[in-house]
Amino acid sequence: MDYKVIILSMIGLLILGCFCILFIIILDIISLCSMKFSSHITYLILRFILLILCAIALLISVLLYTIYIEHNWSYFCAIVGAVLVTVVVILSFMSSPCINTEDYRNKTY
Repeated sequence: MDYKVIILSMIGLLILGCFCILFIIILDIISLCSMKFSSHITYLILRFILLILCAIALLISVLLYTIYIEHNWSYFCAIVGAVLVTVVVILSFMSSPCINTEDYRNKTY
């Protein structure tokens, strides 16, 4: 397989993951200023979807690097990436209004 395609796709996925994280940080800063914005269901769903998209993009990028590019440190990178992705997904599920309904019930702002 051509390494150029693999490297370009890996870089694209890393950039996508970084932009998702940057967008989530911007959304969180905006939500700090507005309680009405932070409790809106669209904000919560968008943040949840962006977290999942970021985690998937970063995990696929690390796995591409592991499988095709470098085999010496690749298993270490894959394990670290998988652990970080798992933590992000678990934290996003825990803070989701679908799972944690008591925090989002009967809120009036």
